[in-house]
Amino acid sequence: MNTAILRDKILPRANIGIWLPVILVEICLAAIGTLFPIKPMIIIFIGLPLVFYLLSKSFHAYLFTILLLPFWEVTLRGIGDVEGQMDIRYTQIAAVVAVLSWFFNGLITKKLYFEKNILNSPIAILVGWMLLSLVWTVSVYSGIREFLQIFFGVIVFFLTINNVKDEKTLNVALKIWIIAGLLCALSGTVELITTTLPAVKKLSFGTITHWGAAVRISGLKENPHRLGFLLNVCLMIAVPLLITSKSRKYKAFLIFCICSMLVVLINTMSRSTWIGCFVGIACCSFYSKRLAKIFFISCLVVLVLFVTLAPDALQHAVIERFKGVLNPMQTSSIAGRTSVWDAGMKMFKEHPLTGVGIGSFSTLAKQYGSTHLEAPHDVYLFFLSEFGLIGLSIFLFLIFTVVASIIKGFKRISDDTKKFVLLGLFVGLIIYFTQGLVVSYKFLEMEIWALLGLAMASLKIFTSESEKEKGISKAQSKAVCLDLYNN
Repeated sequence: MNTAILRDKILPRANIGIWLPVILVEICLAAIGTLFPIKPMIIIFIGLPLVFYLLSKSFHAYLFTILLLPFWEVTLRGIGDVEGQMDIRYTQIAAVVAVLSWFFNGLITKKLYFEKNILNSPIAILVGWMLLSLVWTVSVYSGIREFLQIFFGVIVFFLTINNVKDEKTLNVALKIWIIAGLLCALSGTVELITTTLPAVKKLSFGTITHWGAAVRISGLKENPHRLGFLLNVCLMIAVPLLITSKSRKYKAFLIFCICSMLVVLINTMSRSTWIGCFVGIACCSFYSKRLAKIFFISCLVVLVLFVTLAPDALQHAVIERFKGVLNPMQTSSIAGRTSVWDAGMKMFKEHPLTGVGIGSFSTLAKQYGSTHLEAPHDVYLFFLSEFGLIGLSIFLFLIFTVVASIIKGFKRISDDTKKFVLLGLFVGLIIYFTQGLVVSYKFLEMEIWALLGLAMASLKIFTSESEKEKGISKAQSKAVCLDLYNN
């Protein structure tokens, strides 16, 4: 069968005669759906036509997945996990649609292949070890649920590698990341006005405490640390683009995004996020004083405006939270974290090589004298407890491969603009691995896999372009030498 004919019959842009009735049917179903709750009506009215469109545009399907990263907590049942149940998230649905679109369009164009990447082997080994640990896990259900999370993360990584192939697609992907950060900022601002400001008025003065979700901005009940990480990454992308962009309008847009994201980052009241931001500025200063200076000035300006304009109750909450950075042992949360760390170490000591198995930490936490948590507030201890020394070694090897590849790539890139972009992505990865020392990360989060894929894709694009430029310059030099010799 001729695939070109199949494409012309199926793709929406090619034959409106087929898709117009489909859309009309969906509108009729949506009208009938008014008798039912609003969410099914919206899904019928918008969801299916959108899916059909994304199936015809693989790159757009990938970008849509990235755009949904800030709304990870939004599920088919509402917002947040339902304990004991496996919720399906819209971000995961978008990832599946993106994979199908990539596969479908690859078959049609006869260009279906996997991009080679230096991380393919480490990732395959890591995922394989996690899957093997299902053999000795204490909870197969929790293990499968956790493995599905890593599976969706790996999907996003390979979608990035296979969709971001040149500088044009890379620039579009970077802009989508910035828009995702702006969405975080806008949703965080709404939460600040509607939830945080009324809640901080009820706080008692002179306390360093946790305060909970009522005070801390978390973005649709998202973990404030994950929200903070997303904001840090988007800032690390936006600031280098602000320096290198020549468009005044785009610069103004980036300044607005940076200021908005910094305001919400402050009000996450996540100490690890603040430390991550400081680490980001410090890392930038080692390579570019200009980049670090602009980043520092942006933070300082927003902080001064916040102190000037924010209500006293909100200023007090942030200041007391900042004291927790300087004196972490005085915070009320330190006892809980200590018990979680102890539980993780006990699991590791009992099963030093293999760990207790994927998904087992949350199941065994109470038996080891800790509160019920998904991970032990330390990504490295998480790997030790669930996957043992073998799992941690694979994880560290993957990190080493990433760091060594990017550092080596810097030496092969001659364009400072490209170096700035790659540096921002690299610093974003460093923030994750630093923040993971004190946060319940599990290296399963889709945003870290998306960032990892973007960093490796940009590394390949920039280094290959630099090699081409060097090859062209060498050819031109030889031609000049030949001309001089002939003359």
